[in-house]
Formats: sequence, structure tokens, C-alpha cells
Amino acid sequence: MSSVWENFPHGGSKKLVMLAMADWCNDDGGSLYPANATVAHKCCITKSQAVRILRDLCIEGWLQVVGNHSGGDPAATKRYLLNVSKLTSTHSANATGSTNATGSAHATPPIAPVLPLPIASTLLTHSTHATQYISEPSGKPKPIQAYACKASPEKTAIPNCPFEEIISTYHAELPELPQYRVRTEKRDGVMRQRWRQFYASGDFKTSEEGIECFRWYFKEKVKPSKFLTGRINGKDRPFLADLEWLMLPSNFAKVLEGKYS
Repeated sequence: MSSVWENFPHGGSKKLVMLAMADWCNDDGGSLYPANATVAHKCCITKSQAVRILRDLCIEGWLQVVGNHSGGDPAATKRYLLNVSKLTSTHSANATGSTNATGSAHATPPIAPVLPLPIASTLLTHSTHATQYISEPSGKPKPIQAYACKASPEKTAIPNCPFEEIISTYHAELPELPQYRVRTEKRDGVMRQRWRQFYASGDFKTSEEGIECFRWYFKEKVKPSKFLTGRINGKDRPFLADLEWLMLPSNFAKVLEGKYS
């Protein structure tokens, strides 16, 4: 686990997942077969986030699926191997320069990193309004604008909110709660806000993943609550949450925080 803290180059949720995997595996990186839901619970993220991050870690070579590649129920979860050698090699690659740190006046100064041509071009283009040139191997100068690249990738559009699918998921996961029968512009607007809130937090990229976020919310956060599902009395009578109540911003935040658990 210490190698992950010191050498893993990413932060945020990806680092949390990597730390969790390092905590579960043996010294060789094996004996590692957590369920996606277990990873999500340990790292305080959604199940869809856990699936996406584990997939990214496999693509980047930090993890390798060595068994049950298609996954399945808890008795047939994927078996992973944590790439211990990659963490070690990353550490070795980063731990350079110590032998040259003699402190003498003749110590070799650090060499400036060589930027890839498109990046260097972008930096030079923004540094001055004058025309810049790069000398090519042929010796002929070429305007740097010919190598210009976009400063940032284009943002992908948020998928349209699938109102009917969210309502159907609510009915399927919480049949004990009041039915949602009437759609209004105001109700749709509040539901659309929660859809965009999930998207903004990076929980999904496609409509299918977005529906799974709402399924997780209904199944893992609402259904276990005795108060929200009327299994304990409120002030006068048992309280039953409905979809409109669950979509209101303050209620949505409180449910996610577990204040009704």
C-alpha cells in the first residue's frame, strides 16, 4: 500500500480504488477478487464509478484480470492481479538525480524537459504575438502555426434525461413507495437537475450508466431506510417518500449522506 501512496501517479477516486486493491491483495498482488459493489462501498463512490475506474486501471496496466473475465454474481467475481512491478518501476524511474546531488559548484544542472512539438508550439504561440518559426531537420524554417493544436478537448454533450426510464426504475426498485403517475414541467425540471448532478460528478457517460446511478440510489440509499419506506412511525404516522420528494435537492443530498439510514 505504501508503494501506491508514493508512486501511483493519479489522485482522487482512482487513487482510492488503487489503495483499496492494494489493501486487499497479497504481497505478490494476487488473491484479489472484490465485487464492484464492495469497491464502491469502501471508496464511497457509486458502483458505476467503480466499474469504470477498475476498467481504466486494467487498460493502463495497473491491474490485470486473470480469472472470471466476464464477472457475475458474488461467487464469480473477477479475479485481479495488481501489477506490483509497475509500481516498483515507476518508483525507480522517479527516483533519479540523487547521485548527482553533490552540492559542488561543478554539479551538472538539470536538463530541461523536451516538450512534444504540438505542446511546445502551443506554448510559443501564446507567448507573443510575433510569428514564431521552428527549424526542421531539413534546415528550412516552418511557421509554428502549422503545428497548432487545440488547447483543450471538446466537451461531450450531456445525454438527455430519460425521464420515463428513471420513473420505471423507481417503480421497479421501490414498489412499496407511492406510484409516480403525473409528470409536470416542474417535476421534470427537478429530475433533470439530479441527472445533471450525477453527470457532473463523473458518475456516468452514457444514458445506460446514468440509469444505473439512479438504480443504485433507489436500491442502496433509499430502500434500506426504514424511515423513508414507512417501516417506522414519524410524528403522526409512518412516512413514505415518493419520487418527487427524493428528487428535491436538499432531500437528495441528505439521502446520499445517509441521514435517513
